[in-house]
Amino acid sequence: MNDNHKRHAAATIRYIAEMLEDARRALTGAEQEHAEVVDTDGAPPTRRAALAQIERLQEALEAARASLGLDEAPPRADALRRARAAVTVADIAISDLEPRSMRGYGDLPAREAAELERLCTLLREMFGELRNALEAPVDGGDGGA
Repeated sequence: MNDNHKRHAAATIRYIAEMLEDARRALTGAEQEHAEVVDTDGAPPTRRAALAQIERLQEALEAARASLGLDEAPPRADALRRARAAVTVADIAISDLEPRSMRGYGDLPAREAAELERLCTLLREMFGELRNALEAPVDGGDGGA
């Protein structure tokens, strides 16, 4: 495997492992502080069997990672690049607040539609300023403060 293959395989295995961990937490109620855990069937043996299978899958992923010589740690992306990506995604999400994006939910009163339009305009301006700040050359370390 070349480095690109390894990077892709490692990232995919990490993603699968994260999804399995989410499933494990859901089955064990580890997320109770964030959401109510509802047991629809009340069958502890089913839960035990599922948890055992999740553990086997996690072990298989670890064995594959070791066998393929894949790096366990995620690649390090610089903070500025991660911040830019997060800001881009959030900026795109603003369109979901536009009244035209909410048509499928029914009629929106004119006052609330205008308020949402103003909010979208304000957020776009502010995100533009944030993008400009993130694109500015690095200044000596004090962040301009």
